[in-house]
Amino acid sequence: MLITDVQVHSIRRIESPSGLEASDRARLLFVSGEGILIGDGGTLAVSEGQCAYLPGGSGVFAKGKMTLIQITFTVANQRLSQCLGRTLRVLPLRNLSAREIILNMIWECKRRTPHCQDAANLGLMRLLFEAVAQQNGEQDDGLEQFQWEAFTDPVLRLSVNYIDRNLADDDVLDGVCTMVNRNQAQLNYLFKKYTGTTALQWLGQRRLLRAKELLCFSNYTITEIAEMTGFKSIHYFSRYFKKKELVNPQKFKETLLPANLL
Repeated sequence: MLITDVQVHSIRRIESPSGLEASDRARLLFVSGEGILIGDGGTLAVSEGQCAYLPGGSGVFAKGKMTLIQITFTVANQRLSQCLGRTLRVLPLRNLSAREIILNMIWECKRRTPHCQDAANLGLMRLLFEAVAQQNGEQDDGLEQFQWEAFTDPVLRLSVNYIDRNLADDDVLDGVCTMVNRNQAQLNYLFKKYTGTTALQWLGQRRLLRAKELLCFSNYTITEIAEMTGFKSIHYFSRYFKKKELVNPQKFKETLLPANLL
């Protein structure tokens, strides 16, 4: 399969949607909040972090308090198109990995680089391939899904997944040490060996990424996002965010998602 077999046509943020008109193109609807989508194929309850697939030629009515990231696309590969089907449904995507992929797609489009279209298409391919693999049972769908399969060390995989699940905890690194039976020096050696950063630096990177995801995908306030991602205060959060991203969290949120990115 080639990158040209899929094409992203637009990425939009839709606040409090009431209805989406029918389109010849298929759409992915990434949900923040919860509600009901009513389409030609029936009614679908959706909740935080889920991704609904809306086939081409379909429109939906939406009820509930939610925000949608809508990715409009076409698929030229017949086999992939058949796997996706012709009905409104929730795709079996892992929440965290899907958010990272979509955030990267949006960021590339926002930068307007010469290769932003290819970057968006590649991100869409990753989302669709994971959905098809999950529905075909080719990936483990249990509770212990590892987001970091590339890390060969099992202790490191346990550690990074524990961090992702407990970003809001002040003592998250102490919890990691207890879980994997390592002290801080041993944990830092492991992180340095495989990631090039200390455990604390890794934690900061993951907190920052989660904050960016929440700014993009949710309607939480800046204060709420700071608390949810483990920053001690909104002032520290704002300083840390601006140091890394060169803009404050509010400016990031305002500029990241215009009505239409492509």
